[in-house]
Amino acid sequence: NPCAKQRKLLTLEAIRGVVKFEPKLINVDQRGRSPLLHLLSQHFFDFSTSHEEFKNKHDSMSSLIASCAKIFLSADPYAITYCSIITGCTPLHLALRNGHGSNADLIQLLLEADKSGIQLKTRNHYGDLPIHIAAIIGASYETNKMLIHYTILSEKKPSFPLFDPLLEGSTSCIYSINRNGYSPIHLAWLHQVDGRRPYPANHATPLGDNPRIHSEYAHLYHDKLKSNIDRCFSLINSNGSSKIMNVLEREEVARSIFGSFWDFLILFLRGTYLNCVDQDEEKNEQFFFLHATLALPFFVNGLNMPRPLYDLALMVYPEQVYKTDAFDRLPLHYICASFFTANKLTLKINKCDLKEIPIIQQNLPKHTGWDESSYVVYDICVFGEEGVRKLTFPHVQAESNSEASTKKDDKSFLRTLLRLYPKATYQKDINRTLPLHLVIESEKKWKKYGFHENDNNMYLQINVCNINWTNAVMEVAKTNMRALDQCDPFYGCFPFLQAALESKNCLNSVYTLLRMSP
Repeated sequence: NPCAKQRKLLTLEAIRGVVKFEPKLINVDQRGRSPLLHLLSQHFFDFSTSHEEFKNKHDSMSSLIASCAKIFLSADPYAITYCSIITGCTPLHLALRNGHGSNADLIQLLLEADKSGIQLKTRNHYGDLPIHIAAIIGASYETNKMLIHYTILSEKKPSFPLFDPLLEGSTSCIYSINRNGYSPIHLAWLHQVDGRRPYPANHATPLGDNPRIHSEYAHLYHDKLKSNIDRCFSLINSNGSSKIMNVLEREEVARSIFGSFWDFLILFLRGTYLNCVDQDEEKNEQFFFLHATLALPFFVNGLNMPRPLYDLALMVYPEQVYKTDAFDRLPLHYICASFFTANKLTLKINKCDLKEIPIIQQNLPKHTGWDESSYVVYDICVFGEEGVRKLTFPHVQAESNSEASTKKDDKSFLRTLLRLYPKATYQKDINRTLPLHLVIESEKKWKKYGFHENDNNMYLQINVCNINWTNAVMEVAKTNMRALDQCDPFYGCFPFLQAALESKNCLNSVYTLLRMSP
């Protein structure tokens, strides 16, 4: 449309002229808002997938807004650091929440202008990083890829193959929880189930404030996820043991059922596990979905990875149970270290905070829709060293709080891995560390920051991924008694001494480990 193009050029020329002749207008107003914040605060409905006529208008407006933002940033490069006083949102937060999530030119402009990555590390007043908002609104794959890529650059950690997900810890601004306890994975699934929601309406309680609705739909998001994984399970095992799908076929089944959520999950895990999002041949060979899923740290006061996603990883990539990665680690190594690595992650509420708070000390959120207390685990065909064998997991359903605490370990994924491949307890990683050494460190952190045996917290009842780490130490030690005589390479101590170091609450483990190998 020639008229539309002419209006666009006139608008840009007018803005460019005003900025040139009145430079003071580029400064913040009395409410602390810059012209860039005003521009991005306008709600912009995403027509990109609508009728062709609307799509053309959408593309034209997206281009105009990106061009205006470029003018403002050229006049005042520091405009990228200004935050809204009311919401605490940076320009990147506002662009994502107000409908610009598919405007790749605008998002890239804002990211490139932010040399230090301050926007990616800043939380608004709702406790959300840009990655959280992108997951909530269902931003495009390219937008999520740019956010994760620039977040990795801002952390200034070594990239693959020098990056060690266990020693370096996952990039805290990628895998983090907001003030309501949600990780980007949970928020992306909320969007998959509910569609686009107004941000930040019902942010803490997605189902609203009605107590009846809370009790009726306490399992909503978990059950939706479970039902999709049930479909994957039935399709993958539809032919029984007569024909086994290869990896590509199983991946295609998962992608056909989960759609964009599957692509987001792989992108997210590549960022946390490899510390990069590039997909060249070398990195594809070193990316293990099951390892990456288990390498994500455990949160105490927040939602961990939903247990069905662990089972999904095992369904699609069962052969990875027996594969070592570039650091000679099996999946058991990562789940044994998952609570230990959580202690390395920190949370800054906003850029003005001088004190960093360990993520695992955040307040317990309202886990509406994510109750896993009635979760029933699967019978999964696993490809072992002897071919295909079927492992039957116990079907556990907690009837009361006391029974939930005693039966919860039956659903533990760590115990599942031990049953599938007990020889994993003998495998030393590149640092000559055994799974027993890692699980002892996780128990020490769990005792220090987490819960004790007499703790009756709601979290222990609803999230079956939560592990009783004292029991886990005993399970790993009993599976490989020889490990009790192997010194930890970091401390140079036997396991019972390692459990005693820097801990006041692991006396039972210290005594039991010593008794098992006096």
